[in-house]
Amino acid sequence: MRNQVYGLMIIGTDADISPFTIRHLLASGIDKVLIDLVPAEDNTSALIHDLQSEFPSNIQIIESDSIYIWGSRRMTALANLAYEQGAELVIPCDSDELFYGLGDRNLGDEIRDAQGWVWGVKVFMHLSSVEDNQDELNPYKKMVMKQTTPLALNKIIVRFNPKMVIEEGNHGARLLNGNRIPGDYIAAEMRHFPYRSPEQFVSKVKVTAKAMDATPGYPQDWGVHYRMYNETLKRAGEDALKDWFNRWFCLGTTVSEPQDFINDPAPYKGD
Repeated sequence: MRNQVYGLMIIGTDADISPFTIRHLLASGIDKVLIDLVPAEDNTSALIHDLQSEFPSNIQIIESDSIYIWGSRRMTALANLAYEQGAELVIPCDSDELFYGLGDRNLGDEIRDAQGWVWGVKVFMHLSSVEDNQDELNPYKKMVMKQTTPLALNKIIVRFNPKMVIEEGNHGARLLNGNRIPGDYIAAEMRHFPYRSPEQFVSKVKVTAKAMDATPGYPQDWGVHYRMYNETLKRAGEDALKDWFNRWFCLGTTVSEPQDFINDPAPYKGD
C-alpha cells in the first residue's frame, strides 16, 4: 500500500486547466488525487465534481469554505490525509502544473522506484504565442512554446510522514522541528502554465489579491508580483494588465518582449 502515489491539489478558480491536470495525473500512473476545493468564481467546482463522478475511486474532494492562501498548511493537511489512507508518496501539484517522467518512464513508476525522502523537479515555463492553436481548449496542448532554461526554484515530490511539513510554494519540505530535508533530483520534470490569456491573467490577479487579503498575517514581501499587478489594476484598469500580458506573457506579437523559448509541446497524457 505504501507504494501508492497520490497527487495533492488545491483548486480554486481554474476551470480552463484544472480538469486537464487531473486527467494527466491519473493517466501518468498516479493512484489517487486529493483535492482541497476552494470556493471559485467560475464553474471549476462543477467540473471537478463531474470528473469525480467519472473517476469515483481515484478522486477525493475535500470541500473548503475559505480562500485563505496558506498553501503550506493546506498541502500538509492533504499529505497527512494521504498518509492516513496508506500512501506516503505525494506530488503537491497546482492546477497549472504538468508533471511527467523523462524518457519512456511512467511518472508514477519513476516515483515508486525513487530512493530517499524529497526529490527536486526542474520547472520549465510555457507562454502563450502566435503559434498557439486557438481551436484547442486544453492549454497543455495549445501553448507549445517552452522556456529553454528551467526556473530558479524547483518543485518537489515527497515521501511523506506526519513528522514533515510541505513548505509554502511546494519548493521544499522540512521536519516539524524546523530542519529542512535535503533532497536529490528525480527523472521527472514539470511544465508551468500560469498565464494563459489576457482575460485569465486579469482574473488570476483579482482572485489572488482577494486570497491574500483573506489571509491574516500574510507577509507583505510574499506575492510581490501579484501585489504589483493588483496595484496596476487599481490604478490603470484591466486594459493595462492585458497590455502587460501581451508584452511579457505572449510571444511573437509586435509588442511582445523577445524571450528565450522554443517550440516544444508538453507531453500531456490525459486523453
